Amino acid sequence: MARLLQEAEESAEILYSIESACRSLVQKAEEDGTPKEAVGILLLQAAQDAISYRVSFDEGGRCAIDPYLQLADGEYLPPKVDLQPAEVVERWGTLRGAITSPVWRSRLGLLQVASGRVSGKEKVDLAASTIENFLAVPSTHSQGLDRVDALRAALSLSRQFGLNDARGAVYKAMLDLARATLDTEPSAAGIVLRLTHALVGEPAVPAEIDALLVDARVAYAGDPHRTDDVIEQQMMRAAGDAARVADLWRERVQAWLDAAEACGDARRAHFLQVAVEHANRSGDRALRQEATARLQKLTLEDLGLQGVEYGMVMRGEDIALAVRPVTDAPTWSDGLNAFATMPPPTGDADKNRQTVEEHAKQFVLSRLFPVTQFGSDGLPRWHAATDEDRREYDLAQHETFHLQFQRRIVAEALLRFPAHHSLPTEQELTAYFAQQRHVELPLAAALGRGFLRWWAGDYEGAAFTVAPRIEALARNLLLCVNAPLYRLQRERSPGQYPGLGFLLDQLRQFGLPESLYRYLFTFLANSAGMNVRNELAHGFMDNCDLGSSAVLLHCAAVLARLQSGPV
Repeated sequence: MARLLQEAEESAEILYSIESACRSLVQKAEEDGTPKEAVGILLLQAAQDAISYRVSFDEGGRCAIDPYLQLADGEYLPPKVDLQPAEVVERWGTLRGAITSPVWRSRLGLLQVASGRVSGKEKVDLAASTIENFLAVPSTHSQGLDRVDALRAALSLSRQFGLNDARGAVYKAMLDLARATLDTEPSAAGIVLRLTHALVGEPAVPAEIDALLVDARVAYAGDPHRTDDVIEQQMMRAAGDAARVADLWRERVQAWLDAAEACGDARRAHFLQVAVEHANRSGDRALRQEATARLQKLTLEDLGLQGVEYGMVMRGEDIALAVRPVTDAPTWSDGLNAFATMPPPTGDADKNRQTVEEHAKQFVLSRLFPVTQFGSDGLPRWHAATDEDRREYDLAQHETFHLQFQRRIVAEALLRFPAHHSLPTEQELTAYFAQQRHVELPLAAALGRGFLRWWAGDYEGAAFTVAPRIEALARNLLLCVNAPLYRLQRERSPGQYPGLGFLLDQLRQFGLPESLYRYLFTFLANSAGMNVRNELAHGFMDNCDLGSSAVLLHCAAVLARLQSGPV
């Protein structure tokens, strides 16, 4: 059995190939009718378990050994190492004593140590022997990342058991492999940087690592991501030397600025954004100003973006049916009530989330790519930095897709209003909107003027009239329910007002329906959505068209007609 396992390792380039060979041996034994209780089969099964464990490392460099699979019922395949029966651990020891391959011996020794069934001096001696086996792996095994993992596991064991002499030997082996790879195969940055990352925080690591990092900077000069990685490691080495750290921050920011200058597509915005983030972290005001100025010079033409137009044919009878509650209302006030209670154009929040999650399962790769949202000014407005950010972006984009089509329905409801109802006067509209106690007379009059401007064809004027009043409506609603969080934030920042996004979130906490909240937030204030209110207020929208202005009026009508008690 030892001979078969050794042959499987010698013919394999990666650990997965050894695992496949073990699986084939088990299958062949089953086909030959070999009893499962046979000693050889039990040893083979133990070997397959051993090679199928996944070895990983946390940020502190500690080695973790995990089963390769967890089933739906909570069972692990193979069982967790510390739950393996004593007889399986004994078989690992038997195989380790019979095999000379350092790949097998190091793996089996590591599992014996982790099993908890070896203790005292025997455990320390086993760890030392396993480290020696790991050190021999790079000379016998050709796969780069497997060699890196072997040396990192050896480093973890030497640290765990305080084997300082062995740790020194591991340092040398890691530096030798990193140097040889950098000199002969510089494109294999994954090998070099994994090794240097494991070493930079180690005590008494040879000074050779500093020269290695300098050479890595030269080798990866054209790649801002790898250069950034190396500089970050140099900063760790320079901790305590403020002047050197400051120089490295400048070099780090400059690397991203140079990368942005060298490319002529959408990556430029991302590179400049990273430069600004690093400059902010550096605490260097001049550096921050330089990076920010470079970002602000960016234009949409610099990004090389292309617009994509799409359309949808809507039948007249379908539009008429959708706006019938408004057009068929008995009076103009009933028509406005129907307009204010139209379903959110973004759709049902729960159904939208379900659809987005189904899409994520069907198109798995779609969430692996970074996403940056650009504003109308051409600058990055929002970046999905976490999984939660990406889910929010996908949901907001799905809602925006609904809005792009449904806003025409909202606009049609207002366009057809004068044909079915006599238009109210400004005084009548003021009285209509002032029915709720959170809508004061001046605010109600401003809303009325906004609607009249829209019906007169001044869609942009209506948008600018109504947009700031939407925030006032949200703020007044919170005051009516005596929201303590609003008052607390207001008192902490005299002269400053909480943003619309904050106000809407507070309204949700006081009972605003989720679908209505998602509609208002995505259209008005969500950087991952349309963000119309903010784009309009900051002068980034050159023209507020009929559809967007109609939806702004709808948002105002929705908030104005909400009950003024607890929402």
